[in-house]
Amino acid sequence: MSERYHYLISGLPDLYTADQGAERELDRIQSEILELLEGDDARQFQYLLYRNDNKNLLRLIRDRQGIQDDSQITFHRPAAFSHQDLEEGILGLLELPEYMQLYLEEMDLQKHLTLFSENRLIELYYEEAISNTGPFLSGYFSHKRDVKNIISAINARRDGMELANVVVGDTDLNRQLIQSNLPDFGLSQLYPFITEVRELIEQRQLNDLERRIDSLILDYIQENSMGHEFDEVAVFAYFLELSLASRWLDRSVDLGRDRLREIVKKVLSNSALPEQVRADELAL
Repeated sequence: MSERYHYLISGLPDLYTADQGAERELDRIQSEILELLEGDDARQFQYLLYRNDNKNLLRLIRDRQGIQDDSQITFHRPAAFSHQDLEEGILGLLELPEYMQLYLEEMDLQKHLTLFSENRLIELYYEEAISNTGPFLSGYFSHKRDVKNIISAINARRDGMELANVVVGDTDLNRQLIQSNLPDFGLSQLYPFITEVRELIEQRQLNDLERRIDSLILDYIQENSMGHEFDEVAVFAYFLELSLASRWLDRSVDLGRDRLREIVKKVLSNSALPEQVRADELAL
């Protein structure tokens, strides 16, 4: 097993300490990791940042369209691109990732964004990330997309929405979600968490639901990084776990907690129309 990142990993702060020091320094740690990663590993690492770039790009498009954004976060971090970078990317003055450029070419930016058009960006992102990363990250993105689609399908079925309008990607899982009439979509053997998640949604256990979703992601990270101590997988796994921990640190603040409730209630509300819940809010 490669140990080429022994120095980098040995210098990373421990997670889950009493002072939550690492969780409070996500931006600094991200910069340090990027500085020390080798070429192809750094390229793969960028896909972990593009998730926030997707949110920032959609926010910027809404701003350009004069659409009021109710999110209290004006710029999501950590991100690979600055606000100005994205502005220049939209104008064709700066090269963005291929999937972003394809999205901008496909979309009529004069038309107001909808859940469907926003999900198109997320779909292209997952496709490129899965294709352009190694086994650990490719599996991570596939797993994350599957979990997102299952949650979206449960919500859509509950609210009488067309499942085909909310799932992301053309996959066997999505076809099963769309076609099945069974309460668990006939998928409980492969995804045993479905019944539990459906019950949390029905019972409005919003905090427990969010933590359960994160635990599904964390399970993949921990199970698939075992035996990797000082290689690129160890670095990716550390940053992913740090990102999850930092997310809950932010939400422990009253404003963040209230925003979480806003988003999840909107997702679960019977009165929420498909267009009222944006793709970046649904993204895990």
